[in-house]
Amino acid sequence: MICPRCKSEIKDETATFCEMCGYELDKDPNEFEEIQETPVKRGLFTFEERENPLPWWRYLVTIGVYFGIMEIGAFLFQLLMMYIYTATTGQPVQIDGAYTPEAANFINIWVQILTYATVTAATVILLWKPILSDVKYSSSRVGKVFALIGIGIAGVYAANILCNILFTIIELFLGKGFLTGDSQNQQAIEEMIYSAKPLAFTLYAVVLVIGAPAVEELIFRKSLCTLLGKFKRIWRIVFSAVLFGSIHVVVAMLGYAISGLWDLLLKEFILGIQYIAMGAVLASAYEFSNKNVVVSFTIHAINNLLSVIAIIYLMLIK
Repeated sequence: MICPRCKSEIKDETATFCEMCGYELDKDPNEFEEIQETPVKRGLFTFEERENPLPWWRYLVTIGVYFGIMEIGAFLFQLLMMYIYTATTGQPVQIDGAYTPEAANFINIWVQILTYATVTAATVILLWKPILSDVKYSSSRVGKVFALIGIGIAGVYAANILCNILFTIIELFLGKGFLTGDSQNQQAIEEMIYSAKPLAFTLYAVVLVIGAPAVEELIFRKSLCTLLGKFKRIWRIVFSAVLFGSIHVVVAMLGYAISGLWDLLLKEFILGIQYIAMGAVLASAYEFSNKNVVVSFTIHAINNLLSVIAIIYLMLIK
């Protein structure tokens, strides 16, 4: 079937919308003359109707699978890597109830690699139809996609600058140096990169640049924003940003709360604003690109790539 408006091929004979231009395929053919006289305007922020290729429950299942693998899967991978470490090195994993530094570094990085490899594969399998739809959609709007990616990258760095200004103001009330250092999530990433051997380092870099952005965009943008489709765009952006930011700091905050380390809990909470700000930029990029996850993924991946390069550079000059 050929779309009468943009002439693109439509392989799904049951489709009601053209994925490329949003034309309603079940319209009266007699109305097409008027459509021909009024071409589709594809401005940078032109919103177009796009058909959702999956039922809502598929996105809900994907979110459930994501959290299941990130929690249960990670726990099982941890047990596996503890066994492998002991079997290959002959060294104990723990001494006096605490992980040895060597064991902790080995286990943590491989658990991250295996967990993200698993969750990435599962997410892509569950959402391959909308992924393919977004890739096809992007291929017909290359200029617009690149422009939105550029704006999004600039937005991420603008958000970081604003957050740093905010943190400086906060320190006027909480004391200079209160927010010195990074969040626990960022510290863990840096420690794993610094201690990784070549193979683990290479695979972990792939996780940081490709795996994590792919999974997080498919979960917190594609799946979550689709499920929140009945809400206004601004609320979808807010919900997506807050949940995205929360997953990066909530574990550390719980640990500090249990230990009664309230100063560190407050610090982690404030530093989490950076993740929320980044999530807001990524969610906006997704929404304003007509729900195109290719745009938000690319922005996220480039940001992570630049962060990894910065960490490596600092590691080399030390």
